[in-house]
Amino acid sequence: MPDDGAGAADVTPLKAPAAPSQAKDRTQPKKRARFEENEESTAGQAVKRARLEEEGQPAKGVPLEDESTAAQPTKDVRLEDESTAGQPTKRARVEDGNTAAAEATLPKNDDLLMLMPLELLAEVLISTRSTKDILTVSRCSGYLYKTLCGPSGAFVWKKTRQATLPEPLPDPPAFINEYQYAAFLFDGGKCEVCQVNTKEFYASFAIKLRICQREECHKWRRIKRSGFYNIEKGTSPGNKIVQWTPVMESAIPEPLEFDFWPDATAWCRTTVWERNVKQWKLTERSIEDYEQFQKAAIKKNKEWMTFCVDLFKWKSAHAKAYALIKEHNEIIARRTVTQKGYDFNDVLNNTCFGVLYRIRTKHLEKVSEQDFDKMAQQVQVELSKLAEKRKRREREASYRTIREALHKHYQTIRAEGKNPVLPSFATFCRLPVTSSLLALAGRDTSKSIQNMLRKDGVGDVIKNELKKWENDARKKMAAVSGYPNWKVANIKDCHPVDRLSVLFRCKKCSEDANGRYPVKLMTFAQACEHECLPVPGQKRRHLPWDASDFVKEEKVFNTLQTLISLVDLQDTRAPANIAALKRQLNGQVVQCLSCEPYSLINVPMGRIDNLIRHCQRHETMEFRLVKTTDVFGGFYGKYPVVDGIVKVLSDRAKRLQDNDPKNCGCRYCLYRLAQQPDNSPTAEELEERMQQMGFNGLKSHLKTKHHIFLVGDEDVVVFG
Repeated sequence: MPDDGAGAADVTPLKAPAAPSQAKDRTQPKKRARFEENEESTAGQAVKRARLEEEGQPAKGVPLEDESTAAQPTKDVRLEDESTAGQPTKRARVEDGNTAAAEATLPKNDDLLMLMPLELLAEVLISTRSTKDILTVSRCSGYLYKTLCGPSGAFVWKKTRQATLPEPLPDPPAFINEYQYAAFLFDGGKCEVCQVNTKEFYASFAIKLRICQREECHKWRRIKRSGFYNIEKGTSPGNKIVQWTPVMESAIPEPLEFDFWPDATAWCRTTVWERNVKQWKLTERSIEDYEQFQKAAIKKNKEWMTFCVDLFKWKSAHAKAYALIKEHNEIIARRTVTQKGYDFNDVLNNTCFGVLYRIRTKHLEKVSEQDFDKMAQQVQVELSKLAEKRKRREREASYRTIREALHKHYQTIRAEGKNPVLPSFATFCRLPVTSSLLALAGRDTSKSIQNMLRKDGVGDVIKNELKKWENDARKKMAAVSGYPNWKVANIKDCHPVDRLSVLFRCKKCSEDANGRYPVKLMTFAQACEHECLPVPGQKRRHLPWDASDFVKEEKVFNTLQTLISLVDLQDTRAPANIAALKRQLNGQVVQCLSCEPYSLINVPMGRIDNLIRHCQRHETMEFRLVKTTDVFGGFYGKYPVVDGIVKVLSDRAKRLQDNDPKNCGCRYCLYRLAQQPDNSPTAEELEERMQQMGFNGLKSHLKTKHHIFLVGDEDVVVFG
């Protein structure tokens, strides 16, 4: 809790916050300045002219005033005679810089509240009987602030104060206006014990002490230890200084009539007391003389303390009246609602009657059975919507429970590995048996359906449905592969979708990529599980799986067919065939002859991912298999093709940005330099002649010089 309460306990006028969109009018000070300047220049000319005449010199350059010009006003001075005394003066000119700000405070055509005349607006606001509501309205716009907080709107605040329940609010002192009064009374703040924001009234208005509703914050012993001082009135100088020091209106929460200021124990903030004592000692006067010096402060403090005591009594009366009204309204509302057969909490928290109940209680007004009868029809409609909403929530909760159980069963099937081809979970939920289970979602079906999934019979039905879906997907994807009417002639024949050379690409993902990043090529099993990525910022849409969304990648198909013929293997994804392919490619590298001059593509451990990615650059890729011992001699051995180097360099460039070291080079330029007809250069000579750049610079080089937009490991060489 802060112990510096000097600012809070001062009796100085409160500062009103700036009006919203309030424009400053600088025209009047400028006119006054011009008037004073003209007045001074005229007086100076007269003095100079008189001095020259005394010396016998002609007053050259000094304008003479005759009777025709002596009485003429300056440019910014307006004189009134009998003919113009009663006419309105011309409105002050607004500078161009203030025009926009002034127009911003004017009401707009669609602001109906601000288009109301002040008389009607005042009647509406006075009928609320709450200056807190007027305070809220005045903060809605600059126009309403000027209207209500200006001199013309003062009567609205005053009449509303006089109509406040349970009794009128006391009049404020002369140094506080109505807007400051309402903000001082109703604006919340931080509790001085726990530092939590609260809307509670001040516990002490005089020293601006605010405490929240928490019980531990209301313990008086804890408050006393938080920077407060007990002034001893019977001793000097306390009996004198207390006259101009704001103190608590009362020292106990529930005071009697004789427990208020000035009879109550005087508690003030320690900082205020020390400041007042220090100011007295600095004057080096006796306390009696200093008391005479502080007459104005004593008068002001007396007016302030009288106002705060009246306000404290009003707060106590308001709290008692609020408790009585709240108890009365709750009894009437509960009895009325129960007789109608409704739940009290549902009506209070979800209907228009609940809104009326809270507003009436807040404004200390009673509710009656007639109030409920007037809106009974609307209450019935709102309760019906509430019942439908709850049923919908119960069904959604049951649907989520069943879906989670299905997802668990789906993961179990995947873990077993008996079904190598599975659809995505969204497609799995669209199977006839699973969709029928989801359609039975309800409050009483969740547990029974979960138990049903544990039985073997339902599991067998789901597996049969998956098998049917797989067979249908195979037929459709075979048509996509170019075999629309494919039939098994030999049981040993490989299905077209299971061939090693057949890979699929999603059309929608390709459109979204648009050449900015590589599109994943998928096998048949991967295509069955594929779901398109959502658009950034949008929710994922689980659309039904459709074979027409895929297309066979012809470039890859032709390249892999050539590779299979080179290694003399079968076009199948059988494990034995894949193992044989890895053995054949072990110790070899693919040399692409379609690149200029050529490129070397690694196939580490028999993996052909790099070859699949590279072949998409060419319409027809020409290549051959070369042993690594034949190509990686000399400078090739010093700068080999490193698998995964592009990802490492890309991450480094993002992390270091402008500090990315320039140690990358273009491998195509390296090969071209190595093939020049002069003497075979060494690795060191090639490194000196090569242009070295950062990774981002290398990407720009490959794009402009070699038309390579997606950089691969075979394109990069790293020096050093």
